[in-house]
Amino acid sequence: MQSPLRILRKSHGFTLSHVAAGVQIDPATLSRIERCEQVPSVELAERLVNFFKGEISELHILYPGRYEQTELLTSGSAQQL
Repeated sequence: MQSPLRILRKSHGFTLSHVAAGVQIDPATLSRIERCEQVPSVELAERLVNFFKGEISELHILYPGRYEQTELLTSGSAQQL
């Protein structure tokens, strides 16, 4: 499972280091957030939304598990369901 945040970051061709520097966090922290191993603060979620200019919502960042199925369907992998 890829989080909506990771999908968006990769779609832009950004590295973990690039995004982490843009929101002033450690790349390892961003990696843990993308792997759903760490929940970001609301403040960090807001900074990520601003970094991506509103292309992702705070809800997608804070609760990525709720959007797994949506991401599968929109990425054309509905057969896996």
